[in-house]
Amino acid sequence: VISYVKLLGIISIFSNLLMLVPPIYMIQAHRAVNANSKQTLLALTVIMIVLLIAFGILEWVRGQLLQRASARFFQILAPAVFRDSFDKSVSARGIVNPTGALDDLQGVRRFLASRVILGFFDAPYVPLFIFILFLMHPYVALFAIFGAVVLVSLTFANERLNRADVNRAQSLEKSA
Repeated sequence: VISYVKLLGIISIFSNLLMLVPPIYMIQAHRAVNANSKQTLLALTVIMIVLLIAFGILEWVRGQLLQRASARFFQILAPAVFRDSFDKSVSARGIVNPTGALDDLQGVRRFLASRVILGFFDAPYVPLFIFILFLMHPYVALFAIFGAVVLVSLTFANERLNRADVNRAQSLEKSA
């Protein structure tokens, strides 16, 4: 599992660097248009398309690594979790559900396989990118900061709006 995490971290570096392609392209395309250089604009566009395809491939690879790491995590822990929960069920004379712990482990596996985990790999690069965008142009950096604030605000609003429904669904799932 650790080797998957290391590889995911290395790929995340390149994936995050490729996130700078669109703002760099916009600035360079603006210069090419102002210089009336169609060949430069065409070359920039081709380079950008190739780099964005590479970004898409790296994102796919990151998703596959998450899937494999979470499956390996489950494969390592499932036998021990099942054995322990089965032993507790036997000692409690069937009062304890032996599959409950496995269901919980499966939930952890699903979380580890989700793209939410990638945010932990991407977050350290945010200040660096804001700084690089500021070096490109202050307005581009301000636009990125504004976008980040909007996304964080929407995340908190979504969590607040859905908290009661999620809690109710979890309680219904536990009682089922």
